Amino acid sequence: MPKSQLTGPYKLLQRLGTEGMAEVWVAKQAEPGKRRVALILINEGVGSKEIIARFEAERQALP
Repeated sequence: MPKSQLTGPYKLLQRLGTEGMAEVWVAKQAEPGKRRVALILINEGVGSKEIIARFEAERQALP
């Protein structure tokens, strides 16, 4: 995925790493406020309901 690609309100800046089912990127969030975030992108074809629920639970746990 190119660095300049947009994913929703996020502009991907730098890939931090990969694992079996996802990539982790530093991204710049455009809305609701401008800030740098870590963004986990689940690989295509891996998004079962259980995996998506796990990532959603992790997201909810973060401040």
